[in-house]
This record gives sequence, C-alpha cells and structure tokens, in this order.
Amino acid sequence: MATSYAAIAEPRSPRYAAAIARMLPRVEVLYVDCLPIGAISPEPADFEGLSNLRRHTVRFAWRGGAKARLAIEKTAHFLSRARFSLTGQATAAAFSTRAIELQRFLLKTPANLYGGFNIDTLLPVWKAARKCGGQFFFDAQEYYSEMAHEQTVTERAMIRATEQDGLRDCALVLAATPQIAERLEQDYGLQHVLPLDNAPPIFRGPFPPSIDGFSLYWRNGVIDLGYRGLGEVLRAMALLPSPIKLYIQGRPSAQDGGSRVTALIRELALEERVFTVPPYMPSEAVQMAAPYSVGLCPEQFLGENLNLTASNKLFDYLMAGLGVVASGTAGLRDVIRRSGAGVLFPPGDFGAMAERIHGLYSDPSRLKQLRSNARAFALTEGNLEFQISKLQAALEARVFGPAGVKTARPERLQPNLDVNLESAGA
Repeated sequence: MATSYAAIAEPRSPRYAAAIARMLPRVEVLYVDCLPIGAISPEPADFEGLSNLRRHTVRFAWRGGAKARLAIEKTAHFLSRARFSLTGQATAAAFSTRAIELQRFLLKTPANLYGGFNIDTLLPVWKAARKCGGQFFFDAQEYYSEMAHEQTVTERAMIRATEQDGLRDCALVLAATPQIAERLEQDYGLQHVLPLDNAPPIFRGPFPPSIDGFSLYWRNGVIDLGYRGLGEVLRAMALLPSPIKLYIQGRPSAQDGGSRVTALIRELALEERVFTVPPYMPSEAVQMAAPYSVGLCPEQFLGENLNLTASNKLFDYLMAGLGVVASGTAGLRDVIRRSGAGVLFPPGDFGAMAERIHGLYSDPSRLKQLRSNARAFALTEGNLEFQISKLQAALEARVFGPAGVKTARPERLQPNLDVNLESAGA
C-alpha cells in the first residue's frame, strides 16, 4: 500500500493499511510512504500492536539533499512531460520526482495486492501489479483532474489519460465522497466505485472540558487566508456579537509566518475575540475539537475538486459532537444532509455565514439538537469502523474469494496464499 506523502501527512492511508492488517492477521502488509532524504517522520499511531504491518519509507532527492540526483530527476520529469505532450503516454516521472523512486521500489517488491492512495501512486501500483501478477486498488481522495486553477492543461490531460486506462484495470476503486465516486463512474464508464468517508475511529471519551460561552472552531493543517475560508470566517466574525469567540488551530504559514492572518485580525479589530491554538497530532483531532460549540467548514468554490470533496475535519467535528456551519459545496452539503448536524451558506458569502452562526447563537435549543445529531451520526455511520466494514465487504466481493485471491489471471498468482477473510479471523 503506497502513498507519495509521509505517513503522518494525512490520516486516510495509514488507517486503511492498519485496518487491512487487522482484517488479514496472517498476511504481511507493507505500507510504503515517501520522505525527503534526511527527513524524519514518526510511526503512525494506527500501526501500534500490528506485527504483520511494517513500514518502508522511500527517500527522494530535494533541495536540502542529493542535489545532483535531484537535477537528474528534474530533467527526467521535464522530458517525461514533453513526451506526454507529443505521444499521449504518461510515465511516473511525468507526475513527480518522488514517483520515480516509489515506482522503482514497487517494481522490485512482489505482492498479491497493491494499493495506491494519491494520483502520484496510480501508475507505480498499476505497473507493479502487472509485473508481479497481482491486483491493485486505488483510492481517489480527490478529483485529481480538476484540482485547482493552478493545474495546467497538460497536467489535467495527463491525469485523465492515466485514470482512463488505470482505473479500468483496478480490482477496486475507492473515493472520498459519493460525489467523486459518481463523477469517476461518469467520466470513465466505471461501475461500483466505493465512497468511503474520511471518518475518525469511534471516540467515546473522556472529552476535555467545554469552553465557556458560544465558541467557534476552525482548523487546517496551515493557518492562512486561502481556499479553506479563514478570511471569510474573520470577516463574518466582525459582523457577530462580541461574546462570540473564534479559535483557530494549525501551523503558521511557511510563506509569511502568519502575518497576513494577524494583519486581517488587527484590521477587523478582533484581537480580543480570536485565539490561536497550537497544532495538534492527527490522533488527537477529535479531542481537540470537542471543547467548542460550532465547527466551521467554510471551503470556497474554486474548482470541481473543492466542490466534490468533504474536509477531514468535518467528520472530526461530528465525532466531537459539534454543530456545524459549512459552505454549500456538493461534498459538504451531502454530509450535512446525511447527518442533520449543521447549516449551510453559499460558498464565499461571509455575510450569510454570519447570519447562520447568529441563528445558532440565538437559538440554543436548535444548536443542542444539531450537536446531538452530529454525535448520533458519528457513532452509527460517520466513523472509521463503519467505513472499514464497507471496505471489507467490497474486498470480499471484488478481490478476495472463498479460496483466496480472485483474479482474471489466476496462473500469475502465488499459488499458496490463503487470504480468505473469514478464516483469517477478520
């Protein structure tokens, strides 16, 4: 199972690797992540106690290490992009330099089942599966062919060409939302793309004490005035009564150290009402959200990917029992509809956001009901355990059969691997 990021950079792939290791305790699961040469990344907490799960980190060149190798790989990257423009044939090098090392490792690592967790991994796991006679699955965590306005025409065409062929050869395609699943089925004539929410494990407590009064909570990996809507949140705060407080959590922007955010807070005279909380570990995401009244998901509409996805933090808010105020993108709207845990506003409209927040501030009984709905949804459907049960059923139906691994090319499989889920104790 491969990701082109560090294991702790996103929660989904480590969680799924650990879940598959628990499903198949007699099968070795290898989790492959990528880090710059010399960088250190801790072991994911999800891996604790799993003797059949091991991690291998592929090292790639960067400006801080192996500059000569980086120059060679950058040249390969440039030439591969040019080749695609001429021939329509994409290679791993055309996606990123880290994909070069990842593919090199996977091609010499035999397995019965490969899994890829972002677009840089699709070609490497596909090629490795073909070479070694295994199958592969792919997890579409984003709508990769329309990620953002910065994406070039060549990049979009390259992704579509790779998905067009690669996804059709997948034993199983996963998606982060039903909306992405539907679009992939429409785009490439696929069937049974499986949407799995980015939900945390069930957390039953203890929860930390609540913040006094009516408190709003916004968080992101990086605190900045970008497409995650913090700028709109701050402008909405300026329209709200002074007892309402806002807590923001994440790392300061590496570009300006948080100066743009600080400047806007000062401009809006919000110094006494906006508080910054230190960054958190992914394993503590639910506990970090729990003290607040309302969680904010104010994503802007900046392309189809942001429209179709749903932030990880939304499911953490629900598990923590927060009411939610979210922008009405397709992905967020679907989760709010299913959970009954929040209210929506038009993306980018901070005035409407302020109205929705004020409505909850003025109606404590309604907020209490939304919070109850959030927790109920989290404990029944919006949790990792429920999502993994869906994954297990799909693997049993599409990949694993009663006699072991199913495949259209049985003669290419290792003959004595027994991975029947029921007999493995899953």
